[in-house]
Amino acid sequence: CNISVRDIIHSQYTDQWYTLNDVKSGRVHLVLEWVPTVSEPDRLDQVLQLQSLQSYQNKAVPSAALLFVYMDRAHSLPFKKSGKEPKAGAELVLGKTTYRTKVCDRTNSPQWDEAFYFLVRDPREEILIVKLSSAWDQAIGSLVVPVKELLSEPDLVLDQWLSLDGASPDSQILLRAELKILNSKMTEGVGVQQGPETIPLGRDSEELVTATNEEEQHSEVPSEESVAVSSQPSISESEEEEVVFKAAKEDPSPPETLPTHTSPDPSFDTEIEESEDGEVEEPITITQQSVTADTEDLQPWHGPTAGSGIEDIARATVSSLPSVSVPEEAEAMPDVFLETRPPHTTPNPSFGTEGVMRIHLLEAQDLVAMDKLMGGLKKGKSDPYVKINIGGVKFKSLVIKENLNPTWNEMYETVLTPQAREEIQVELYDKDIDSDDFLGRLSDVIRSQYTDQWYTLNEVKSGRVHLLLEWVPTVSEPDRLDQVLQLQSLQSYQNKAVPSAALLFVYMDRAHSLPLKKSGKEPKAGAELVLGKTTYRTKVCDRTNSPQWDEAFYFLVRDPKEEMLIVKWLRLDGASPDSQILLRAELKILDSKIVELIGQGTLPCAAGNCGQVKLSLSYASKEKKLTIAVHACRGLESSSKDGLDTYISLMLLPDKTKATKRKTSVKKRDLNPEYNERFEFDLSVEEARRRRLSVSVKNSSASFRSSDIIGQVHIELAQIDMASGVTEWFDLKEEAE
Repeated sequence: CNISVRDIIHSQYTDQWYTLNDVKSGRVHLVLEWVPTVSEPDRLDQVLQLQSLQSYQNKAVPSAALLFVYMDRAHSLPFKKSGKEPKAGAELVLGKTTYRTKVCDRTNSPQWDEAFYFLVRDPREEILIVKLSSAWDQAIGSLVVPVKELLSEPDLVLDQWLSLDGASPDSQILLRAELKILNSKMTEGVGVQQGPETIPLGRDSEELVTATNEEEQHSEVPSEESVAVSSQPSISESEEEEVVFKAAKEDPSPPETLPTHTSPDPSFDTEIEESEDGEVEEPITITQQSVTADTEDLQPWHGPTAGSGIEDIARATVSSLPSVSVPEEAEAMPDVFLETRPPHTTPNPSFGTEGVMRIHLLEAQDLVAMDKLMGGLKKGKSDPYVKINIGGVKFKSLVIKENLNPTWNEMYETVLTPQAREEIQVELYDKDIDSDDFLGRLSDVIRSQYTDQWYTLNEVKSGRVHLLLEWVPTVSEPDRLDQVLQLQSLQSYQNKAVPSAALLFVYMDRAHSLPLKKSGKEPKAGAELVLGKTTYRTKVCDRTNSPQWDEAFYFLVRDPKEEMLIVKWLRLDGASPDSQILLRAELKILDSKIVELIGQGTLPCAAGNCGQVKLSLSYASKEKKLTIAVHACRGLESSSKDGLDTYISLMLLPDKTKATKRKTSVKKRDLNPEYNERFEFDLSVEEARRRRLSVSVKNSSASFRSSDIIGQVHIELAQIDMASGVTEWFDLKEEAE
C-alpha cells in the first residue's frame, strides 16, 4: 500500500491497520507520526522519559532532538607548511554521523554557506566536533561544542564566532548551531507521577502498554559517554564550558568587515522540502516481504563520510597529547572508598617496554624473467611484488610493472617486544592474471638494531633484494621529539608511509561510582580507546559500579603535538559527577638510529638516493618566464673526509643548448650546501609544460676518470602547479630515470 507523507504531516499522528494491495489477503498495523520541533528546553525531560518507556525489537532509540548546524565561514586560518594558503574544508562529527563541507579554493578566509542536521538521542551527553583541514590531508584546527550548552542559550541557538583549537590565536569560525526538541504527540501521555505509566499506542487503539522499571521490558541499547583526554589542566565543568565557547581573548570581536552572525537560507532548520505546488513528492511505499532490520539501516543518509566519525576524530583534531593527571581524592565520596581506592595504577612490569620494527623495502636486482615473449625465444620481464610477514603481521608491496630491477622505496612498521623471536619472512612474486609466479624468498635475515644490506634470494636462479631493517627502541626524553619529527620531513616513501614519532602506552586500571542503568541495575561497563584510525576495546565487566579491567594497549603516534586520545564508555547510560576512571598514559619517543645519522650529515633515504635538493618552481604569466630557485642540498654522500665541492646544473630537456642550461656557484667542502640562487627561462606556458627539468648535483673536484655526478632528478613540469608555485625537497638518484 502507498501512504502519502503529506497526509501524515497534516494529520500529525495516525494509528491504524492498512490493507495490503496486489495480494489475496493481509494487512499491516502502523503508527505513523509527524514529529515537529520546538525550541522549548523544558520539553526535553518529557521526551527523554518517553525514551525510557519505549523499547523496540530492532533496538532503535527515539531521537530527542534535531541539531541544525550552519557552516558560514572562517577567517585568519594559518598557512600550510609549504607557505601556501589552505584549501579549507570542514568535517562535522556527532556520534556516528559525519558530514563534510565543500573544499574551498586556496584562501585564509573560506566561506561555505552549507547547512547540516543531526539526530540527537540525548542532548545532555552528545558532543559536536568540527575539524578543519586542508584538502582533508593536513589538519588546521578543531572546535568542540557540547550539545548540552545549547540548552542554556536563548532559543537554544548558538550563533557567533568561535576560536579554533590547534590553529593560530586569531583563527575563528562562524557557525550557527540550533537545537530543536522533537515534540512527539506520545509525550502527552507521559505524566510526572511516580510509579507505573500508561502510554496510549494511538488514538485508534484501545490497548494500553504498562511501562515499569523492569529491565526486561527495555532493550539494552548502549549509549556512550565520550571522555577526551585533553591537554588542558583539570578544570571544573563551568570552567570547561567557558573554554569551549568563549571567543579569543586577544580579539573578542571579529574584524569590522566580517559579519557578527550567520545568515543562513530561510529553509535552514526545516525538516522537509515540498515541491513547488506544496505537495510532498515521496509517498511511503509498503511491500510485504521478509526484512531483517538493523538500527543503523534506519538512519537517514548522512552525506559522504571518510569512515565512522569517531575513527577520524583523533586524526584531524589538532590537540597535543596530554600528561594524564589522576585525582588522588574525591571529596564527594565517603571515606570508606578513599581507603580502598588506589591513587595510581599498578601495571605489569612489562608495561611500556615495546619498540618498533621498521622494515624499509628498497629495491631488487637480477630477478628471474617469468613472462616469456615469442614462446620463450625472447627474454621477457616480470611484474614483481613483495610479501613480508613478521609475527603474523603481514605487509604487501606495490606491483612494479615489467621490471627485473624494481625500486619500491616502501616502509612498514610493527610493534614488538625486545624479547620477540619472530622471524622476518620475505617472499617475492611475479603478478599474473591467473596465478602468481614465485621469484624467491629470504632466509637468515639479520636482526641487529640497524642493518642495511643486500640479501640473496633462495630457491631461484638469480635475484637479490635490498632491505634496511631497524629496531627502534623508545626513550622518555621529550627533547628528542623535534629531531624525530625532522626525520619525518626528510623521508618520503612510495606507499605514503610516515614514520611514527612515538608510542603511546595506555593502561586501563579501573573506574568507580559509575551510575546505575535506567532499569536500576548496575552496568556491565566497558571502554573504547580511539587514537587516529586505531581503536581498542576493553573487556566488558560483570555488573558493578566499580569495574576493574587491568588491560594495556599501545598506539603508534605520528605527531604527539596534534593527536588526541579519546576514551568512550560502552554500555553506560551517561556518567555522574562522581564517576572517575583510573588510567596510566605513558608517551615514549621512538629513538631511531637514522636521527643520529642525519646529525652526522648522512641521510639513508630511499633506494639509490644520494641526498636531496630543495627547489622552488613557478611561472609568471605576464612576463612569460619560468623561474627556478635553487635553495640547498642535504644528505650528500662522500667517500672523502674533506667533503665535496659541489654545484648544481639545470637543463630544460629535450633541448641541450646553451639557452636551456644554467648552473650555480661552487660550494666548497660541504655535504649540506646552501646556494639560494635564482634562474629565469623565457618561454611560453605551453612550451614550459612540454619540458622536463633535469637537475644534476655535481662534484667540481672529481678526478678525470670518475663521474662528476653525485645525484640527479628529472621533473616533468606538466605535473607541477607552476601558477601557484611549488617549493619542496626532491630526492636525488644515482641515475635519473
